Amino acid sequence: MSRWLSILTAMSVVATRAAAQGGAQGGAQSGSPAVAPADSQPAAPPRTVANLVIGDAAVIIRAGSEKHVYIGVATAAHASTVVAVAPAVDEFVGETQAIVRLGTRKIPAQTLDRPVLQEGSTGRALSVTRHVEKQPSGTELGYHFFVSDDRLNGYLVPATPDETKALLLALHRAARLANSMSAPPTPPTAPHPRSGATAKSH
Repeated sequence: MSRWLSILTAMSVVATRAAAQGGAQGGAQSGSPAVAPADSQPAAPPRTVANLVIGDAAVIIRAGSEKHVYIGVATAAHASTVVAVAPAVDEFVGETQAIVRLGTRKIPAQTLDRPVLQEGSTGRALSVTRHVEKQPSGTELGYHFFVSDDRLNGYLVPATPDETKALLLALHRAARLANSMSAPPTPPTAPHPRSGATAKSH
């Protein structure tokens, strides 16, 4: 599978999950009216934040309403999605950045060595570990992203340090956008009375 086809596959699975998620939210509350109130605002469609090539995988990251971040990963043999809320994404990014900043130095005991971004109780998850390998030419640093699906299967996506940083930046941006898309609309401001108004003459 070419990289472009992997990207298209990732886009397709993310779009499918986003549509399914929106439909599930719409019917999640029992007894909810079939027609939304006139003053309610429809949920904004998910917006693409980044299309990345990470190792041999295409990764699509989108932000949506309800603070949802959609992560689609496609390789020649696999296609998966992980949906998480913005606060969990921010936590995952922070924990992974703590490892990335260390480079090849030893990971302290108080630093989590395998951050995990989990999609509720579905079994879908994205985790990362650092991979340091001694080579005759020196030390080789990389990261391994492990993608788990809802059938408790998974696959590995190796990434370079630069690819890892690009992915973390995209996730951070997606979380910020998801938060902004989920913020309540600002109420209209009442007009201020005109200054210099004169009293009516009798």
